[in-house]
Amino acid sequence: MTPDTITVADYTFRIARAEITGWLQVDADDGTNLNMASGYGLNWQIEVRAEEYPLTDEDGNLITMIEPVFSHQNPSVVVRDWRDWGGQQIVYDHDTSDPSQEVPTFAISGGDRLAVSTLRIGSRKGHRFPFEWFGACWPGIDERSGLDPFRIVGTITASTFTVIFNEQDGEPSEIAKCLLQAHCPMQGLQLRDVRQPYATSKSLPDRIRQVMHATFETDPSL
Repeated sequence: MTPDTITVADYTFRIARAEITGWLQVDADDGTNLNMASGYGLNWQIEVRAEEYPLTDEDGNLITMIEPVFSHQNPSVVVRDWRDWGGQQIVYDHDTSDPSQEVPTFAISGGDRLAVSTLRIGSRKGHRFPFEWFGACWPGIDERSGLDPFRIVGTITASTFTVIFNEQDGEPSEIAKCLLQAHCPMQGLQLRDVRQPYATSKSLPDRIRQVMHATFETDPSL
């Protein structure tokens, strides 16, 4: 199979982007990691997005452009550091997996869970990992679609990690760094920016508008 491609049934797509992102939400009042308190630990998301693809009818007329996306949020593995994604394997089966487990999905216009899925991530090179993802899904691309096999082969980047916390006294960038080291110390992260994504939304309550997002980028030289 050609690297950096997604195959679903008889269709082949080029990978536009493949990323692992993570985030940590912290309660500013007592420093509690809200996600830890709820039992979920750190939050991670794996997303593989295809380049736009022209879907045509049997006469070659353009029907629409589609952009398939495979994703898996909070997969059932324990990863405490972005560098530890190498060597991980995540297996999901719609019929036998724990129903409380977050499920991997496939989306074109809407979204649907994968029927079966195996994701294997290889050894790290900088902030990139070779990976393979295969299984079966209900793509719904055309009238022939049923339960069809899929396979993805490429390289995935551990790109960003975000610390989410409430505004408080002090320099936001330093607060974010301290919270990161206190709750999930990781090496190889460089602060990119700190912002208030909801600050101008006056219809939202203060507790939402005062939320800060500190985004760290992974160091590709490690």
